[in-house]
Amino acid sequence: LDLDPHDAGAYENRAAAFYCLWHPEKAIADVNQAIRLRPNRAGYYLSRAMNHVALGELSAAKDDYDTAIRLAPTYAEAYFRRGVVLRGLGRTADAQKDFDHAIKLDPGLRTQFQGLPEVW
Repeated sequence: LDLDPHDAGAYENRAAAFYCLWHPEKAIADVNQAIRLRPNRAGYYLSRAMNHVALGELSAAKDDYDTAIRLAPTYAEAYFRRGVVLRGLGRTADAQKDFDHAIKLDPGLRTQFQGLPEVW
């Protein structure tokens, strides 16, 4: 970032490192910078949402998953993760719709997320 403060990917990479180090606030700050530079990249919203989840900010996470899905309507992982958040918000019927849609888009998610067997 010292070499190029306009490198959105560098902010995203550092945000991923902060996420792995359990510093979601720092990760969100970096993802915000990436979004400022490249606002139409769905993956940035997915990343920020995951950090909101780590902070227990489920409504903010849902908003970011909504944006990721709006930008990339076939982004199966975004549907699945939004389903997890919706379930956490007590919206089980909406969560199930997202889980079903995610699996329809990418059947491989069924095995990737085996920790949630009650979904299927």
